[in-house]
Amino acid sequence: MGAWFFFPGPRHKNGTRPQERKGWDIEQEWSALFRGKAFITDLGAEQQAQVSGETVTVGRYAVWTPDGEGHRIIEVGADLERLRLTHKVGMENVCVLVRR
Repeated sequence: MGAWFFFPGPRHKNGTRPQERKGWDIEQEWSALFRGKAFITDLGAEQQAQVSGETVTVGRYAVWTPDGEGHRIIEVGADLERLRLTHKVGMENVCVLVRR
């Protein structure tokens, strides 16, 4: 079983993505990219989860907004375009979950 990572969309000035550089620190990178900004995470597919003995569907996309020093999820859904427009999040701030 591999690990799960959210790879932020924006590229750096040198054209590489954060995970392509040696010494990459996800916490520092995340803070630098999204401090004070809303972003969306993409799980790649809707997921099923057990909650209190019932199976529930977890939406593919989650909208995160600034909350104090961090972020909190304010909406989850399956329609990326609607979530982006509603919360004014550009495609450069959509993070894709990949499994390695």
